[in-house]
Amino acid sequence: MPRRIRITVKPSSDHPDFLTVHDAMLQIADAFELLRGESAVGYDWKLVTASTNSPFTAVGEIVPLGGTGPAIFAAADLATYEAYQGLSDVLDGDEAPQLDSNVLKRFLARNLNGVGLTSIEPEDDGFIALDVTPSSARLGLEALKAPAPAVSPKRSRGTLEGYLVDAGQFRRQPALKLKERVRGRIIWCRIPEDLQNQFAAQTSLRDVWQNARVRIRGWIEYTSGGKISGMTAEKIVHVRPGPVNDGELFDRSFTGGDDAISYIDRFRDGDIV
Repeated sequence: MPRRIRITVKPSSDHPDFLTVHDAMLQIADAFELLRGESAVGYDWKLVTASTNSPFTAVGEIVPLGGTGPAIFAAADLATYEAYQGLSDVLDGDEAPQLDSNVLKRFLARNLNGVGLTSIEPEDDGFIALDVTPSSARLGLEALKAPAPAVSPKRSRGTLEGYLVDAGQFRRQPALKLKERVRGRIIWCRIPEDLQNQFAAQTSLRDVWQNARVRIRGWIEYTSGGKISGMTAEKIVHVRPGPVNDGELFDRSFTGGDDAISYIDRFRDGDIV
């Protein structure tokens, strides 16, 4: 997760020329509070810049607190990434994320009264800005009102591949936290009681420290909007790519003796199927 984030607050369309200091300040403070994540220990957001020109903008940067070192950035990156993902989900109307619900409710409610747009922009091209509008704020508040389903509304058997980033408990059940390789989603993979010894024998803390690449098979759970929300794990396999020599990569007879340009021309003309 980028360690710098820009947050912009704009007034509502009902009063496009009027945004109170109170609303603007609290909205930015709540946004950074949400993005600290659940386990915000040893780091915080430092104010880098703030502009009171219209629109009101502030840039924050993650910094370690006294007594902690650079290693805390790994925990901060994961926590803020997960918080960003959770906020994105709830703005789409999906199930409530693992965020402080009181802070989230007042953050969203403010976008219906006084604030027209809150834009959260990570300073990294790989992340899309989150724009909190009145319509997305309403979706989020409705999602927060709905009770969390005891069983995911959508499930299917399958395999997830990714990197182990944490181990702990999720909903009072032992679980492994996976960063999915293709989409980058953070997913808790819960381990049933009868398989816990098997998983304990096949994994170690070193796998988490080194972000080992694994495939986990089981029941994949989805939100009502179709996003992966979790998994009940059944089997784990480590992905350990072996050495590959040049002879395994090249097939010198692939073009049948043609040079590359001639082969491509024949392919384009339909002579090669």
